[in-house]
Amino acid sequence: MSAVLNKKRYSQLLSEALPHVIRSAKEHRDMLHKAEELMLKGRALTREETELLELMVALIQDWERKEHPMEKASSVETLRFLMGSNGQTPKDLWHIIDKTALSRILSDKEDRRGISKEQAKRLAEFYRVSPAVFL
Repeated sequence: MSAVLNKKRYSQLLSEALPHVIRSAKEHRDMLHKAEELMLKGRALTREETELLELMVALIQDWERKEHPMEKASSVETLRFLMGSNGQTPKDLWHIIDKTALSRILSDKEDRRGISKEQAKRLAEFYRVSPAVFL
């Protein structure tokens, strides 16, 4: 990939792809399709194609953030996600949080007290994430 952007070639790519602010699901699908075509080239992308792809990805991400905003997961949802992603059962965490406390945390009972600051700190060290994700 050349270090210098060929403005004439980049202009030509822009005029062919016509990247723009996405305003509908159809435009989103179309832009995704164009971006995927570029991604299939892999390392063979030119500098100009890389610039175009980065622009398209930014436009796609902008639309997705607006159309599908993420809600903040609860501390328990985060813990369940991390356990599932790592193929763990509650037993795998008993060395971090005792069996009774972990059972209480993972239960769906309305009276659960959640994850304490100390438990969040130990879980964060174990999963190598910020304790804030558990609070």
